[in-house]
Amino acid sequence: TQLALQGKQAELEALEVKGQSLTTSLERCKAMLAERQAQQAKTEQLLQTWQASWASARQAVATQPPLAADDWHNPASLLAGQQAAAHALAQLADQLQAAEAGEQRVQQAQSLTSQCAQACQAAQHQLALLQQAAHTAQASEAALVQDISQLQAEAALLLAKLQASLEEAGDTLPTDVLPWLAEREAQWQQWRSTQTQLQT
Repeated sequence: TQLALQGKQAELEALEVKGQSLTTSLERCKAMLAERQAQQAKTEQLLQTWQASWASARQAVATQPPLAADDWHNPASLLAGQQAAAHALAQLADQLQAAEAGEQRVQQAQSLTSQCAQACQAAQHQLALLQQAAHTAQASEAALVQDISQLQAEAALLLAKLQASLEEAGDTLPTDVLPWLAEREAQWQQWRSTQTQLQT
């Protein structure tokens, strides 16, 4: 019974250690979640800035004065328009690439946020199970302690009755009980053998 109690205590301590480990993992996941959300907000802000710059570049190209009807034979005007369009196109390409990269980072941040949230939820569920198991172990330990106390009380009562019976018979219970019990057992067996022989 003492070994069983020690086993239950060891299980309870292991559950408490595991519960502390899961609590630490849960706090780390919460910190990672907050960091990912902050990164996502910063990336979304940058994406809005890039989109505004992109719109400004498009507007700048749109406000270029249109070529006159007779500018088709004006190489200088055609070259200036071509250069302005090429410049605006290059800016748009750069802004588009930056916006796509920002959108990709937002998607990555959202994916990491979702994964972290799922990990936190799983850790919370596992922690709840461990807390329930710890509660069950504590209840079992309390019941075991109660059973041990009851057995000790019953043993004390039986010992008191035995001592009283021995005192009535003019005998006392020795300190070393096992040899004394062996002698009483031998006497009992001899008495039974004698009774059997007398009856036959």
